[in-house]
Amino acid sequence: MVEAGGSFSLFSGETWNITSIGAYELVKACDGALEEEWFRVVVEFGSQNSVVAVYVYFEEVFITVTNNQSTWINGKLLTLPQKLKNEVMVELVEDSLTIEKKGILRVSFSLSLGLKVSVSDGMAPKVCGACGSDDKIFVLQRQSIQKFMAKWRALDFPSSLC
Repeated sequence: MVEAGGSFSLFSGETWNITSIGAYELVKACDGALEEEWFRVVVEFGSQNSVVAVYVYFEEVFITVTNNQSTWINGKLLTLPQKLKNEVMVELVEDSLTIEKKGILRVSFSLSLGLKVSVSDGMAPKVCGACGSDDKIFVLQRQSIQKFMAKWRALDFPSSLC
């Protein structure tokens, strides 16, 4: 979970303050996931520890949510709610924008509360990324959060570094 103000919590419960700028792999389906289970969640951090945008990928569906909750689906600005291919639902409830693939993944982005990502129990052993998983608890001792996050930089996004 990425909270408003730059606090970052792993699935293991460890919490750190984010000071990095750029795009990072929060969580994605890795080895052992079936094709229909595949997903990827990337978050882009800006200055002052803010979330600039969230990018959620599924097979055949690409969703971008900006920090003002504008929602782009496969490159088109759309109004919500939207039911998409592969049982993906995108909706705005109160101040929280939610992207959900039933039984697999739920991403909630609130301007006041931040970003929360949860995976189903069945997916937990099949995920990797900066959030970790219940079965793969990442030990952050003896390394800085910047070094840890550098391992999960989304290499297909332009670097924010000068």
